[in-house]
Amino acid sequence: YLLGKHTVRRLFPEPSKTAGTVEYDVLTLYKDTGGKWWAGTNGNGLLLLEELENERTPVQVTRFTTANGLPDNYVFSITYGPGKNFWVTSYHGVYRVERDSLENRPDTGEPFLPVMLFDRNEGMPASQCVMTGRPAACLTRSKNLVVPTVKGLAFFNTRGAFPPPQPPNVNIERVIADNKPVKLPPPGTGGDSVLPPGTGVVEFHFT
Repeated sequence: YLLGKHTVRRLFPEPSKTAGTVEYDVLTLYKDTGGKWWAGTNGNGLLLLEELENERTPVQVTRFTTANGLPDNYVFSITYGPGKNFWVTSYHGVYRVERDSLENRPDTGEPFLPVMLFDRNEGMPASQCVMTGRPAACLTRSKNLVVPTVKGLAFFNTRGAFPPPQPPNVNIERVIADNKPVKLPPPGTGGDSVLPPGTGVVEFHFT
């Protein structure tokens, strides 16, 4: 709920099975400088809440989940750092995502968000962050992010130069159609391979 001087407004619509409304278990809230609310949930992803001048639908909710490229649907904390980036803690580590990419995704129609994940492979004591206790992450005056994990604290320099993640190139090594190899054009030629009508099972071997 939003508590005003003389008003109380519900952030989320009343759950309704007929309307298909989801009841969210909110773990953390963050209000940005533009007045928008961001909510981390217990298994329902990251939410963007925008207030509307509408009594029946006071808030527009945009939800981001693993279907959009997030590493986890559990969001323990949301910290806003340099470079207009959100730093989010979860069961699977800490990930960084640009706020602009979240706000613009419904307009651009991009299916996946440019997310950078940090876990044990990057030196964290453990990938699983801690959700109990508040705050579940802390940004220091020097802009270092301190995150508690199940095996100790992890420290992040949020001012570091992290290039945006790029999707890897895909190289198709072999194609099999109905248990028969398909002749592929030489790489880089832009040629096509045509399968005959009635082809049933197609296998792609790629790296």
